[in-house]
Amino acid sequence: MDLEEGQLTLAGTKQYFGADPKNQWTWRPMCDVMLRLTEGVPAPTLPERVRYQADKLGRKDGLTLLAELMPYPRKKADKSVWPYKKYERFDDYQTYRECMLKKRLPLLKSLFAMPCQRKLVVADGKGDWDEFKRLFTTNWNVAPPFAWGRVGEMTVVLTPHLSDRFFTPQAGLDHLASTVRAAMLR
Repeated sequence: MDLEEGQLTLAGTKQYFGADPKNQWTWRPMCDVMLRLTEGVPAPTLPERVRYQADKLGRKDGLTLLAELMPYPRKKADKSVWPYKKYERFDDYQTYRECMLKKRLPLLKSLFAMPCQRKLVVADGKGDWDEFKRLFTTNWNVAPPFAWGRVGEMTVVLTPHLSDRFFTPQAGLDHLASTVRAAMLR
């Protein structure tokens, strides 16, 4: 599904697309990496990243796909906060996680097994690294705060959550880009 089309049904997300898009903080590192890799921009600026976000990130005619391990959005890492119970969507986070991982891991594994020229997968959220490692059979290399491996011609990079403070300064984005570049060359 096209990212913009999928976001239109969610409250407050229309602002990330269109003529005057706002920065979506979690997508910022991915936009930065893709501008460097696909468009040769050595140090993407905020306006360049936001324009990429609005026009190219996760678009069905583009080069990227955004897929979630756990599809229900949550603002807090605190696992005790579970806003979906009132909608009769699982009683708590742990029940949701157990149920959804049984469905999501095989679904994502089949997605990544599909033939295509996939070159890079960035899987974010250090708390989910064990699950990501179940999706890809590789020898993992550690380059803190990242881990990476190769599956054929595809590079898989595990990162902290993309909204992590590590990515706030430009140095964090630069470190991610150099790690991705180095991993893809090996």
